Amino acid sequence: MKNVLFSPLGMSDPVRGGFDGPMLHILRHYDVEIAYFFLTNDIAKDEDRVHWQENAVKAVSPSTKIEMIRSDIVDASVFSVFIPKFEKEIRNIANRNTGKRILLNLTSGTPQMTSALCVLASTMPYDFLPIQVTTPENKDNRKVSHEEPTADIESLLQDDFDNDVSFKTSNRTKEITLDNYTKTNIKNQIISQINDGNYYSAFSIANFNREYFRREIVEALQGAYKRINFQYKEAVANFKTARISGIMPDMDETILTYLEYYLIMRQNLMRGDFSRYLLNVSVYSYKLQYILLFNNFMFDVNDILDEHQRIDDAKIKTLDAGLYTHLVKREVRCTGEFLNSIHMKYIIGYFANKNRNPNILECSKRIYRNSEMFRKYRNQVAHEFTSVGRAEFEMLCGESVNKHISNQDKLFVEAMGTPQVTEKTLDSYENMNKELIRLLDKLS
Repeated sequence: MKNVLFSPLGMSDPVRGGFDGPMLHILRHYDVEIAYFFLTNDIAKDEDRVHWQENAVKAVSPSTKIEMIRSDIVDASVFSVFIPKFEKEIRNIANRNTGKRILLNLTSGTPQMTSALCVLASTMPYDFLPIQVTTPENKDNRKVSHEEPTADIESLLQDDFDNDVSFKTSNRTKEITLDNYTKTNIKNQIISQINDGNYYSAFSIANFNREYFRREIVEALQGAYKRINFQYKEAVANFKTARISGIMPDMDETILTYLEYYLIMRQNLMRGDFSRYLLNVSVYSYKLQYILLFNNFMFDVNDILDEHQRIDDAKIKTLDAGLYTHLVKREVRCTGEFLNSIHMKYIIGYFANKNRNPNILECSKRIYRNSEMFRKYRNQVAHEFTSVGRAEFEMLCGESVNKHISNQDKLFVEAMGTPQVTEKTLDSYENMNKELIRLLDKLS
């Protein structure tokens, strides 16, 4: 990885007490492509006069390009002036050096400069490596005298023990780990949205703050958002770009659609969003009846509907006269009606009895009972804008939420009747959430 360096220059640079100053020591031990030096007013005057900082760098690290950033700061002990100035310069450096790591010299300059750099390293969205340089004695060096600015760099470095190969001085640089509090806060917001199943919100937060996160994270969150909106091909493409596999179940798209619909309802229950579950339970039950009927008896109810999607008696008689008689005997209103769960129950009952398949008949009854059990509350939620809490929901279905989910899982797997769908498959969203959070931890 290529490095650039942002470093204030202080009274200990470039040499102090016969050893490298912090700036020069970093350049001696790190391969730096460009060094950006921040100079206060007094430091700049000395540099303009003798160019000793620049010449020392050229002697120690000749391949490093140098850019001097001169400021009008006179009092280097005022903390508040450095945050905006450092932030502006670092942002410019990052924009000009995309993909490169920014080394930060935390030792040169005043304590106020060091504090400002620590704040920015903990908040700005860039790849920083903060570096501290210890004193040669590993103790306070306030009693060590400063060098006078000089144009005679050769003599200055000749007396620099770090520059003497035979002296074998140690590497005094220390890489410092600083948590980025801004990124951590954003990351926690994203994780909260993932756990709540709000994938669009998670994606939006990451996308808005994409400077803090790798592209793979944004792509993966967009994939989750596309998945929950049944945009399977787009979701798979997003996950592929994010370099993660096994998120989407590999199965026929029709089966996948039914599976995803149920999994979303299942997530509603697990998060305690009972009202949303109730709003979808009728449509879900109808779809489950449809797949049960088609998979077991190859009967497509769309074949008995007219161009307005209403039941056509004539088409029923033509397709299966026995079915027509069965519905008439049970006084099931058909002509001109929209197909619903009641029709599906009797149609499945007819074919199950005809084919002597009591298991399918029992499965159909359970689907219907499930739908009817919630019908009143579904209408109440839909038309009266009321909500349903956990206690009310459990009283309504006569079992705990977890037990209800377990029973619904078994019913769904049985109704689908395909080895592609197992109870293990139903943990797909929980596994996706774990993978998204793992990716966040790994790449941020």
